[in-house]
Amino acid sequence: MEEKNGFKGLLWTESFWALGGVVLAWVVLITQVRHHWGGESYYNFGWFVPFMAIWLLLRNLAQLETGPAGRWRSGLYLALTFLFLIPVIPFHALSEVNPFWRLPLWIQALGISGFTLLMLHYLYGWAGVRAGLFPVFFLTTMIPWPYRFEVWMVQSLTGVVVDLSIQGLHFLGYPVEAAGNSLVLDEIRVGVNEACSGIRSLQALFMVSLFLGSLFSQSWIRRLLVLTVLPLIVIVVNAFRAVFLSTQVIVKGNDAYDRWHDPAGYIAFGISMVLIYAAIELLNIGSDSGNATKPVDGGKLLNQWKAFAQSRQAVWFVLAPAIVYLTVEAWFRVHEWQDPPKRDWEMQLPSENDSGYVYSEIAPYVQNALGYSYGTHFSHRLNSQVVADVYYYGFTEDNKLSSVSSYGHAPTICMEASGAVLLRALPLESITVGQIEIPVRHYLFEIPRTDSRVNVFWIVWENRNMDIEPEQLAELNYKTQLIQLMRGRRDFSRKVLLLSLSGLEEPEAARRQAMELFSDWIIPAGD
Repeated sequence: MEEKNGFKGLLWTESFWALGGVVLAWVVLITQVRHHWGGESYYNFGWFVPFMAIWLLLRNLAQLETGPAGRWRSGLYLALTFLFLIPVIPFHALSEVNPFWRLPLWIQALGISGFTLLMLHYLYGWAGVRAGLFPVFFLTTMIPWPYRFEVWMVQSLTGVVVDLSIQGLHFLGYPVEAAGNSLVLDEIRVGVNEACSGIRSLQALFMVSLFLGSLFSQSWIRRLLVLTVLPLIVIVVNAFRAVFLSTQVIVKGNDAYDRWHDPAGYIAFGISMVLIYAAIELLNIGSDSGNATKPVDGGKLLNQWKAFAQSRQAVWFVLAPAIVYLTVEAWFRVHEWQDPPKRDWEMQLPSENDSGYVYSEIAPYVQNALGYSYGTHFSHRLNSQVVADVYYYGFTEDNKLSSVSSYGHAPTICMEASGAVLLRALPLESITVGQIEIPVRHYLFEIPRTDSRVNVFWIVWENRNMDIEPEQLAELNYKTQLIQLMRGRRDFSRKVLLLSLSGLEEPEAARRQAMELFSDWIIPAGD
């Protein structure tokens, strides 16, 4: 028989279908996870993780042999394939409704990981499963950590960084005080949430630590030891960064902060990488790292895969993940075709010539953080004491990357980051515009240094929210998302209106004033 050369000999073999199915399954998940890689800059490293995971897997597989004895029957593999992938369908659909919700992404990853290990068992037996365990686990680092865990981790580490920064600045002779996540000296305020935003680099450094540990063939115990050292490295490096940026602001003013913010972040990340590498080298002393320098033997892998027989039945290994994607896509496409969104509202912006209105540019760092498609900022002096400050911005349907993360910019986060203290969240209000009711969230904050109070009103609206009661739109709750899922709604056109009233501290009076302003500014779409 003529020997099959090159990639032609691989086509239509069992290995072709099995590996093709694995790749397709992960690609389907990546189509959703990628929104976090763009909308949240501290997850941008996710673009590199799949390629690094593939390299780790191929390196491990190149050390194995194919054709394990006693392989299960093909029918059992097909049954287990659907057992792993069919439950992925509802969670893939949920991620289409709300890509910002991370739990469905992790559940999908769990099912696809099981399918991946099943295919490795199909090709290599239990040796293939052992070879794939770490690369598959490493691949999940591309998925954002569960939100509550991430918030707890970041807030805990930030609190430690704030304390260390204060001690460092006191040592240098600057009597700063803490106000929330800000450092205050007289009239100077430095937001530690910005100065040490590198605390979020913990996720990227976690991925790097795992990759280097595998690259240098560390034992599991040594890899765990590196991960225990990692938070300490992040805390110390970012405390130095916060102290440096704070001293720049104190000595040279805010312009120096803007000039050094990003370079200091890159330097801090680089130093953290060097320290992690040093920790790995120290912990690797006395270990056998013989596999660390072994390259991927592509020729050997190709010959292994070509050795498998051709199989029509194995085509289901590719069809199964395709069915997951096509089923969900068909669900939304049919609903979008049958019943497009009909009702909406728009902002009737006051003229710049109107008395009492002053328009100003939105700060560049706010623009970068929000990533909106359009936006405006103006203030309106109602009388000698009361001032309304307004931000209105939105996201078009094609700006999904930024839109999915805009719920994370709630006043409860942004105001507290600037040192304001949330006194309470008041009952949900709503304003009727045409045939729709728009939910309005109301918060009362206190400014510690002045003891003044600010009432903040927040509106978030999506075109897909038609026919959903306003109280159900206050948050991305389960009932709202279920309604959107059953109606096939995944249009992420979104608009946000933020109004803060200062000089009018009584919540009920502020509420009446806010409702009056909203009735002047908000009109039905198309009017």
